[in-house]
Amino acid sequence: MNCKYCQVGRQYKDQQGYDMNIETAKKTVDFIFQSPNDNITIEFQGGEPTLNLPVLKYIVEYAQEKNIEEGKTLEISLVTNMTTMTDELMNYLIDNNVDVCTSLDGPANVHNHNRVYEEDNHKQVRQWIMKFNEAYVKHGMDTRMSALVTLTNLSLKFYKEIIDEYIDLGIEVIHLRNLTKLGFAKKSWDKISYTADDYLAFWKKSVEHIEELKKKEVYINERMVLMMEEKISEDREVNYMDLRNPCGAVMGQLAYNYDGNIFSCDEARMIKKDIFKVGNVNDNNYVDIISCDNCKKVLDASILSQYNACESCVYKPFCGVCPVLNYEETGNLITDISNSDRCKILKYQFDWVVRKYFLNR
Repeated sequence: MNCKYCQVGRQYKDQQGYDMNIETAKKTVDFIFQSPNDNITIEFQGGEPTLNLPVLKYIVEYAQEKNIEEGKTLEISLVTNMTTMTDELMNYLIDNNVDVCTSLDGPANVHNHNRVYEEDNHKQVRQWIMKFNEAYVKHGMDTRMSALVTLTNLSLKFYKEIIDEYIDLGIEVIHLRNLTKLGFAKKSWDKISYTADDYLAFWKKSVEHIEELKKKEVYINERMVLMMEEKISEDREVNYMDLRNPCGAVMGQLAYNYDGNIFSCDEARMIKKDIFKVGNVNDNNYVDIISCDNCKKVLDASILSQYNACESCVYKPFCGVCPVLNYEETGNLITDISNSDRCKILKYQFDWVVRKYFLNR
């Protein structure tokens, strides 16, 4: 695919040297199980992970086999664009309890504009979402397909249509994320981006539309609203990596590249800067990683108490900063975030959630 907002350093599917091999896959799984956490999620991302199907299947089966002795709570998930999905692969994923997530940017005119492909990818995505959900029902499973939406400036014109597309497919949570200036997205930024004010105007119309739908017993939630409401209400811990203090890098997630390199998070993998590389599965163990200098630098840069804008902010207990985005935008891990788009957007969203769900109680 040739998505206009792609955050990763993608390669052509027949390009050699960019696929994980079995040896690295085994070492990666062995490394993952060194974590002291009793709960582990292995998530496949790309590029397109299903283009390397033998290694994907090896990791699924080896991790499950290894966990018989380890006894951890193991979840495995796959993010796929559905371009190579088949009935055989669908059944394999269901039989092995692999959760599946895809990308859906809205109706065909929006999705296919953003996610450029030689075929009608919107049609492919809709087809497979429906097939997966039908198969889940036949298997007596509560699982349902999930999807991610990414918003370009074209998307902002179609907030109702995007939400309606998700409702039509029975997807109950939609995350209306703003663009991230990483990877290939930087090259087309002037053509696809928008201001924070434009995004927030879109987001406000969207969440208010969702609230009206709920009154009509049409069930759908905006994910950021859901997470912020739950974090503030303290009904349960919402372990969202971007809203942690310190952030979820290293201590909550690690990204394993095809060559065994380990990065502090997936966003760090996307920009491939040495400052965010924390080791390699061929050379290091878990203790090496969590005690290395780069790990300490990233975690230190995400502690909110050193940011003046955060110290005086009422939302400090519920928020977080991203050192990767700081570095990508300014060249420094720690920067003045008070005027950043990210800070402006999060404050506005927290304000909306507080007014909606807490002030009128």
